[in-house]
Amino acid sequence: MILAFHPTHPEMPGETKPAPAEWRRFLFPWANAVFRENDFGSTLIQEFLTEEYGIYSWRLEVKNAVRLYPAATTPTIALQFTLGENIPCRLSGFGDKLLEKGRQEMFYVPIGFNEAWFEPGSYESLHIELRPHYLEELVGIRPEVKELVSRLQVSSSKGMPMATVGIHYTTRAILENLKSCDREGPLLRLEMHKYILELLSEYLGAIQQEEENGRRKNIS
Repeated sequence: MILAFHPTHPEMPGETKPAPAEWRRFLFPWANAVFRENDFGSTLIQEFLTEEYGIYSWRLEVKNAVRLYPAATTPTIALQFTLGENIPCRLSGFGDKLLEKGRQEMFYVPIGFNEAWFEPGSYESLHIELRPHYLEELVGIRPEVKELVSRLQVSSSKGMPMATVGIHYTTRAILENLKSCDREGPLLRLEMHKYILELLSEYLGAIQQEEENGRRKNIS
């Protein structure tokens, strides 16, 4: 997905320039990065794309409230992490959704423009878009994953989020390792593949743990 300014003129406004000193600590060694300043604030968009997956990081410092449009150019399954403030959204083919600070989820969205509202504050979202073969082994673990893949295969117009769970210590550590990875070429792709599998494992494990905790509470 790309972060668009508006469906009729998607290109983000403002001047593209080198990231200022206070933003350089947010730059990933492996990413294509674009920093912009504009009327509503500053944005740092970072991407790493392969034929198997795409990694996208959006960091915003918002001074004036703005509505932006995360846009899917193809039907998409993604694992998403909200690392900054809450982001109220409206997902294409689904409806209103709140991306909550410190939480993660997986979702399917169809082609189209989603809406996201940003009040003044600091925002960071990282999501990993996954090709279907990445999820083949997960279909037998959770029926929701099977449904996501099914919707992707038929290019369904109906969006679908999976369960939302907290980003715990282990997941944060994996994300920090992913962000700071300094490998290059085939070794970089291999490292990212490893991190993605670890993040998927932690996410599905957290869902199962929350379900088990809920069952224990009901029994007691």
